[in-house]
Amino acid sequence: MKRSPPRRTKCWCVILALTKTEHKFRTNPMDILEKIFGNAAKVKIIRLFLFNPNKPFDLDQVVNRSRISAQAVRLNIRLLESVNLLKSRAFTRDVKVVKYENDPNNGKNGKNGNGKNSKNSSKNGRGTGKGGKNGNKNGKKGKGNKDPFAGKIKKVEIVKKRVQGWTLNDDFLYLDALQSFLIHVSPLQDNAIVRKLNRVGKIRLLIIAGVFIQDKDSRVDLLLVGDNLRRGSIDTIIKEMEAELGRDLTYSVFETKDFQYRMGMYDKLIRDILDYPHKKLVNKILF
Repeated sequence: MKRSPPRRTKCWCVILALTKTEHKFRTNPMDILEKIFGNAAKVKIIRLFLFNPNKPFDLDQVVNRSRISAQAVRLNIRLLESVNLLKSRAFTRDVKVVKYENDPNNGKNGKNGNGKNSKNSSKNGRGTGKGGKNGNKNGKKGKGNKDPFAGKIKKVEIVKKRVQGWTLNDDFLYLDALQSFLIHVSPLQDNAIVRKLNRVGKIRLLIIAGVFIQDKDSRVDLLLVGDNLRRGSIDTIIKEMEAELGRDLTYSVFETKDFQYRMGMYDKLIRDILDYPHKKLVNKILF
């Protein structure tokens, strides 16, 4: 007599579902963090403050570092303040100020001046002066479109400014546990790092160390070697990675010929990277 196959019990189905869920979370660490902390924006903000514990940030800095909208930053910081993870703090920081000053060379006979002999004066109109740059060519009394910055020099100065921001609250009850958890659950997996950097050129060698493998003694966090590498694209991608990790990255980039030359010269930086703990994600160079 043939025995019918055993039926899957409810318990077995639950175990199977949990196993699948665990596998899904294991391959997508950011999913775990989003489920626990609410959303990816909040995770980025938490990581930023956790890994820069003694550094205050104002609204503009959090927006720039985490690449989140100002509205989302305000909302999530209010929530984090409400649970005492962050606290308000006033501090002084360097701020860029743009100023426009009169050009001393912009006189009556200046190239862009508004005097009688201005090089770019209008043909038939009175313009902004008797022969103004922005005069109306066809109208006798045309005033033209006045440029408020015409004839002025743009200057950028760095000034000290008192701002209101936030910092990590050292008295938060679960601070150590939270830091330990986020250190070991990186939002960037190896394949995601490779996928991001594959767009910058032909990669021959990609090494991660430092924050990616929890080694504080590493000279760099990332080493990239390749051909026809686009530095601007690399800088942009690194900034994206820094926003997800919540910390600055130290990285070195070399063209293949330059790297091989340095290898032959026993360059100290290269030797330190290769001699200390690291992980090769791409390796197409024999050495």
